Amino acid sequence: MPGRLAIVLALLAFLTACTAPPPVVSATPSPTHDPATLNVTALLDLSGSRSPKGDAQRDALQLWVDQQQGRSTGLRLKLRIVDVAGSDARLFIELNHISEDDLADAVVIGVPIAADDTLLRAIELTRRPVLFTVPLAEPAGRGVGGRWTFGLAPTPQQIAGVSRTLLPAGPRVDAVSAIIVSDESASAVRERTALQVEFAARGGIVPTVLRISATERDAFPERLRPALAVSVALFFAGPAGGYLAPTRLIPSPSATTGFVTVLSFLTDGADLSALREAAPATRWPGTRNIVAGQYDPTSGTGAAQAAFARAYADRHGPPTTQAALAYDALGLLARTAERVGSAPERLRERIESGTFAGIATSYAFTPARHAGFDASDLVLLAWDGSQPVLGRPAFALPK
Repeated sequence: MPGRLAIVLALLAFLTACTAPPPVVSATPSPTHDPATLNVTALLDLSGSRSPKGDAQRDALQLWVDQQQGRSTGLRLKLRIVDVAGSDARLFIELNHISEDDLADAVVIGVPIAADDTLLRAIELTRRPVLFTVPLAEPAGRGVGGRWTFGLAPTPQQIAGVSRTLLPAGPRVDAVSAIIVSDESASAVRERTALQVEFAARGGIVPTVLRISATERDAFPERLRPALAVSVALFFAGPAGGYLAPTRLIPSPSATTGFVTVLSFLTDGADLSALREAAPATRWPGTRNIVAGQYDPTSGTGAAQAAFARAYADRHGPPTTQAALAYDALGLLARTAERVGSAPERLRERIESGTFAGIATSYAFTPARHAGFDASDLVLLAWDGSQPVLGRPAFALPK
């Protein structure tokens, strides 16, 4: 009997174990978010083959963070910079990480990527304000993703408009040939298309489009020489880096062959110092507010612009438009978070209903307008060998 009793007790214990309720698993609570801290992730190209690199933007972002200690606000901004190394795929992976792991309250993107439906869907899933410091078309009205997307840089249309001012209007328009050189990269196609539309709308100009590959860049000046027998405005679409060597091979302006070479908005400080003898006839679009003497240091905004230019130059040399835009991105986000906190939805609502006086320009957003750059600050700049200056007419039209 004792043996049988032991067997029965063992069976009961086994059945009890099999029918026991499953253990209760409670979710690990998410860490409490500090409303006084704003977490920002910046996605830049610091390596890889894509140009221009994000070094100037990184330097400006770090300058803003270093100056944070001197600001008497209750907000602390924590910056995380990620090198996407010229890879769109890596950028998408980082956006996904930000969303899944709650790595940021807002994002700054400073790489020339197309704001197409794929990117806007990724931004929609991220559900955080994403500020672009490179040109993109007006994102508002392009689905939910467009609601979270804000452009600090001028749009391709605004850039084409200021570039168009190099060409004469009215009856003199036929006196100038407009040539657009494009390597047909994603950013080059956007710029080329905007230029073609602008020329047709404002002057009836049908420019000659010269599409070249990377292997043809050194040879294309020979293809241009016949056209340079008359005054010519030559526009390069896409990042300037790949066009510098052939630009220097084009003859310098003279009484019989005067022309202007216009580089992309995506022109880096290193590109400018490499222009050398081509500098006098070269222009590129940028903000007037990085040019010494173009701001009033006695005014509120002017004092901030002067202080930024001085602080940046002390560390890195003359500031670029890209540097000023990146600096503004953190300033805009910090100013917004000081008023409404760091919750992404409240940040987005506040940004799209306000204005911000920055370094590069003054920004104005509405629910229907998420491209906030003030076009009145967009000018054509030139390089005097050491710093940007306001561009002046570099050639005289034939009489």
